[in-house]
Amino acid sequence: KIVATAKALFFNLGDEEAGVAFEQAQLLRAVGISCEIYHESVKMDKQFKYADKKNIPFAIIIGSKELATATAVVKNLKTGEQQNLPLVSLIEFFAIN
Repeated sequence: KIVATAKALFFNLGDEEAGVAFEQAQLLRAVGISCEIYHESVKMDKQFKYADKKNIPFAIIIGSKELATATAVVKNLKTGEQQNLPLVSLIEFFAIN
């Protein structure tokens, strides 16, 4: 069994979205929460498969709608549950999950 390398994968949904994802990833890493950003903007299906293959438990999705509201969709890839969280709550969420 492969050990999870990261706790979360930020999906790459375009340049602007990836920029915000990068900023958020830096904040998470600064408090010791391991995360990755998908390396290219491709179909979400491909990014889900990558997370699954690498055993990453959470996907963080920041699309144009989320950019406009400073939120992120956090999806638990084991249970399929997802929730919208303000970006400022991501650290708190991952500190307890």
